[in-house]
Amino acid sequence: LTSAALPPLAKQVTIDGTTQPGWALGTPAIALSCPSMIVTGLMLAGPPSEIRGLRVQDFTNSSFNSTGIGLTSPGHRIADCQVISNYYGITIHSTSNTIGGAPAVSNRNVISGNRFLGIQITSGAGYNVIVGNYIGTDPTGSAPMGNGFGGVSAGISILSSPGNLIGGNQGAATRNVVSGNNGSGIFITG
Repeated sequence: LTSAALPPLAKQVTIDGTTQPGWALGTPAIALSCPSMIVTGLMLAGPPSEIRGLRVQDFTNSSFNSTGIGLTSPGHRIADCQVISNYYGITIHSTSNTIGGAPAVSNRNVISGNRFLGIQITSGAGYNVIVGNYIGTDPTGSAPMGNGFGGVSAGISILSSPGNLIGGNQGAATRNVVSGNNGSGIFITG
């Protein structure tokens, strides 16, 4: 993107980058990028949708608190994406969304290297599920690629929001790796 934001997705959609030539697990073939101009890369504002297999990066206009992916309506799923080097990685303003998912490793997101927060769940946006992701590591899960620059930055931040599930007990694929973040790994307040 060079000069204007994409409109919010107000209808149910599936965007599946895993179907594209060149895609491999952990290596998206499609990237959505904009250095410092656009506020939000992808905003889901309609019925439940699924975003899979994209790399969303460089939405870094800190004066507007840019975010790679924003969820303003309930029921969305983000899987097998790399959400890296944004101001905020994923911002959730709604309920009942799934970031990652069980039990397949292919549902794992890499949410790393974002300037402030990897995942932000805002006040009142409860009952979201965050399972099976790498948050603050490189795509292999073995080297740090932390979110934030210190202070109150975090891998995951939950603000006054009830009933969220972080991690699962259905095997290794449901466990998040939250590591290498600058500040808190998981910050819960309210």
